[in-house]
Amino acid sequence: MAIDEAKLNEFLGKAVGDLGAAVSATLVLVGDRLGLYRALAAESLTSEELAAKTSTSERYVREWLGNQGAAGYVEFDPDTGTWSMSPEQAACLADPSGPVDMPGAYNIVEATFHALAHTLDNFKSGAGMEWGEHHPCLFEGTERFFRAGYNTNLIGAWLPALDGVVDKLARGAKVADVGCGHGASTILMALTYPDSEFVGYDYHDESIGVATEKAAAAGATNARFEVADAVGYAGKDFVILRRQPPAAGEYAPFFREVEVRTIALGGGIYHAVLGRDFRYEPYRAEVLAVIKERFYRIPRGLPVLRCYFFERYFAQ
Repeated sequence: MAIDEAKLNEFLGKAVGDLGAAVSATLVLVGDRLGLYRALAAESLTSEELAAKTSTSERYVREWLGNQGAAGYVEFDPDTGTWSMSPEQAACLADPSGPVDMPGAYNIVEATFHALAHTLDNFKSGAGMEWGEHHPCLFEGTERFFRAGYNTNLIGAWLPALDGVVDKLARGAKVADVGCGHGASTILMALTYPDSEFVGYDYHDESIGVATEKAAAAGATNARFEVADAVGYAGKDFVILRRQPPAAGEYAPFFREVEVRTIALGGGIYHAVLGRDFRYEPYRAEVLAVIKERFYRIPRGLPVLRCYFFERYFAQ
């Protein structure tokens, strides 16, 4: 087969660029975990000074700075021989409480490599991988990456866009945060509205343990966390926020009473579905059963390992 040299070079340019980005991903984690970004965000430093401030080896730090400078993640001043970060770089790479926490996202990338053996097996068997089976860096990365958005938008934009919600929270309300993970959003709301009670739910018990510890450390005494899944939500009320309007009667089988409100949020139109008294059995029959058929049907002859989804929702 004839090879078009121009197309080959074009492809290799892309592939080599992707390869460099993949290798550099680990160096973003190095900069985050060793405090290199934070030190550079505070002041301009030579490689020797940066190594001394972070208790690292200057030889490795020098190579790291070269990589990060080539990527445009740090800045070099040839007149002084020092390295630094612009305010924009620092906001994305050195401030976990800022508007964007990019190193948190790189923890998620790291988790995909930890899961590689599972992924290879799943491609052959058609099986899946439970959230709780992932490496802990996935849970930390997810919290960090989404926490930045919560810090920027949850209190100042998202909650005020819901009619009457802020006033109710200020007076005192009981709030469920379903799928809370490490509790970033739950804790933020609890600290902002001390007269309200917040309960974070997640099926992953280790995440609930982390959330409980973080709430205690933050002094969020009005927040607590419980292990629960769809079975444990029976009889509870929910607010479901979605971009597309729900179809007529879409949620009616799953709640005793359903109300739909249209709200303006961040320049767009959203639809809040208020469901009261969740009914688990219809949800199991009409939603979970469909998920089971589409994603958990294992071909005959293949080994079937333990599966939380089957054990929890379809145990015989």
